Amino acid sequence: EGTRIDLPEFDTTAAVVVTTDLSREGRVHRWQENTRKRFARTAAFWARQQAWAQYTKTAEVHGLICKAGGPDIADALKLFQQSADQIKEASKLTENEQPELAYLAARRALRPLRIIAREHWKQAIETLDAPSASPFAVSFYSLPQHWELARFVRTSRAAGNALPHGGFELNQAAGTGAAVSSLPGWKVRSATLDGLVPEAAIIDTTTDGVQDPPVAPAPVETSRNAPGRPVPDAATRAALTPRPTLGSHALMLLLDGRKGAEPAEALERSFVAVDSPAIDLPPGSWARVTFWVKGGVGVSPDGLLAFDSAGGEPLGVRITATPTWKRCALYRRVPASGKLAVTFAVTGVGRVFIDDVAIEPLAAGSGPAVPAKPITALYQLDRTNLPKPRPLSDDTRTLPYPREYDPAKPPGETLPRPRELPDMEPPRVPRR
Repeated sequence: EGTRIDLPEFDTTAAVVVTTDLSREGRVHRWQENTRKRFARTAAFWARQQAWAQYTKTAEVHGLICKAGGPDIADALKLFQQSADQIKEASKLTENEQPELAYLAARRALRPLRIIAREHWKQAIETLDAPSASPFAVSFYSLPQHWELARFVRTSRAAGNALPHGGFELNQAAGTGAAVSSLPGWKVRSATLDGLVPEAAIIDTTTDGVQDPPVAPAPVETSRNAPGRPVPDAATRAALTPRPTLGSHALMLLLDGRKGAEPAEALERSFVAVDSPAIDLPPGSWARVTFWVKGGVGVSPDGLLAFDSAGGEPLGVRITATPTWKRCALYRRVPASGKLAVTFAVTGVGRVFIDDVAIEPLAAGSGPAVPAKPITALYQLDRTNLPKPRPLSDDTRTLPYPREYDPAKPPGETLPRPRELPDMEPPRVPRR
């Protein structure tokens, strides 16, 4: 048997107290009653202030997104109105000395705002290869800058690959491989505490697992197909499928266990990484980092971690499994050092192939400018209709622990402050 807990007002967080003391005269119950009576108005006041500030900030960012050319939310006006109604309801309940209901109303006002922020974020990353492809798409509050970057990318042109040996081609015949260090500037790093075998090498593309399997044959025409709808053949489907420009060689990263050892269930600190040479670009300019990857990595939440020196690991791309070749593009601003490099690291058990790595500087092109979309509505909360909050008490002490309460005293009575430790002198260090 178990205990079922129903939360009628569920938020992003909820405090649940599990105790066997369920009596009304118990210490836990009296502590809760004292806490409600002493801090209910304070909690309700700051909850409403938080909802107010969140509403204003969300409306401001929403307007900037629309102004920068981002898409609008279908029910944005309705959601903003729901949030404003809950804020006004919290103000009325606070004025009527109902702080618990006012607190709940203020928390409900945040739910429509979170829906708006989530929908804007989903639309921003819809066309990206990874959510971290744009440095401004990782937060709702930086989405206006993301749409400005998207407008710049659509009207810019790539100046060509500035990274040397990004295709991992060797000056030797196909069918043989070589070490990564044979390419100037490329380096290999590895470490393991789990008895694994790290390996990084340039291999021939005819090796098993590098090439994608052949395209499946076209489906047979049946009565289920709509009449008049053309069915693409295998050649057309192969032409439409994006593929890398595989040469005779590609990069392989492998992290595998030793023969006879038990399979690893978790890794302590094992990886094998390849660093590209750093290229010089104008500081503050934009560049596009692209690469193709294929393979699978397990026993690690990061899998294959691909990142650049400008965004670092927090803005890296994490891929655990891709059975076919997948292209990833990252847009980065060149740091003040003017150096930009790429790192590929396998952090789990598995094997991946990488090819066609490129760092392309982006320059403003002469393409047609993308007009900014007009703001359909201004979601301004009318502050004149909100009753002014009563001044709070000057008691800023933190929540006391249950053991500080005296069960003999009725709830709501002022309790003594926690006992303070006496002043103690630091121990003297004897001289040698």
